[in-house]
Amino acid sequence: MQKPGVKIDVLLNSPGIHDEVRIRRPYEALQRSGVDCIIHERPFRLNQCTRKDSIVVWQRPLPESKEIMLEHLEWFMKRNCILLVDLDDHFEQFNVAQRGKLKQQDYAILRFSHGVITSNSWLAKEFFGYNPIVFTLDNCIGKSQRSNVILNHRPSKGEKIKILIANQNRHKEHLSLIPSLKNWLEEEDNIHLEIINDQALKSALPSKRITHHPLLTYLQYRNLLKTCQIALSPLEKGKKNRCKTVVKWQECTEEGVVLVAGPELYRVTLNNNVGCWVDNTEDIVTKARRIYTNETERINILKNAQQHIHNYGWECTAQSRWHRWLLEKIWQKQDKLNWLVSKRVKMLKGMGLNCKGKLSLKK
Repeated sequence: MQKPGVKIDVLLNSPGIHDEVRIRRPYEALQRSGVDCIIHERPFRLNQCTRKDSIVVWQRPLPESKEIMLEHLEWFMKRNCILLVDLDDHFEQFNVAQRGKLKQQDYAILRFSHGVITSNSWLAKEFFGYNPIVFTLDNCIGKSQRSNVILNHRPSKGEKIKILIANQNRHKEHLSLIPSLKNWLEEEDNIHLEIINDQALKSALPSKRITHHPLLTYLQYRNLLKTCQIALSPLEKGKKNRCKTVVKWQECTEEGVVLVAGPELYRVTLNNNVGCWVDNTEDIVTKARRIYTNETERINILKNAQQHIHNYGWECTAQSRWHRWLLEKIWQKQDKLNWLVSKRVKMLKGMGLNCKGKLSLKK
């Protein structure tokens, strides 16, 4: 007997800038394609905002205990639901209190779910040890409304080249840029820096040469991005940064902005001709200065980057089709997923994790 069509209930646990790319826009795209999908924001009561016979996608659940997370799983299974946890950051990206809580609970949000959805194959490998059912779903962004982002990459006559620094939680990397940024501003009159949020970076640079912005909404950020020509994204080597995604490069490409980034992630993920990748953070400004004077090279990079997005299916329409197919396949495999999660919980109880519950092992 064929299963009925998939229903999706999305629990948006951390609304804000982050959720736009990862949760809201992809699931709104599914809604537009005809999928029965409802997005619920905090605070939510599970018995009122989730439906029977559905896939529940829970973004970053933060239960009070592992026992409560197991109770959630049991409750969803009684309602014939599949529980998927969406988690797209390495644990080291969480604050100290959250990391401590996750560890104390033995990462129950991963263990006590049917499966995990994440955004990066390196991150998926990190999660395999807690839950072997991990699905990788790339982040995806909508196309810019500008008709020709490459043509509009050129600043208007008399305008300075705008350099954007819009990275969150990169205090150490940003500090390493300050000496070379100061030199650049002293030696070149034709550039202006746009800085989002970082107060230390703002304070270290001449105020007349920068515009400082508070944390912006996602739409405000994209509107600022499209006024710039170059963006700087230093990213130190290390596991937690390797588990990030190249969404900033996607955003830059869609808005006609050349990204200078690295040393982590970008060079091993993307072709060398779709951006400017560096081997250490100290080279970020040097590389930016080189392409700043070469508009032809910048436009060639953008053309290559836009073609790369198309070739690899990172356009929103292609990603949305893959997303829908994946969720439909997961729904069809519900019996198998129920059996696997029940077996895993039984094993964990046998290891002395003191979890209460009555999950069935019926296949």
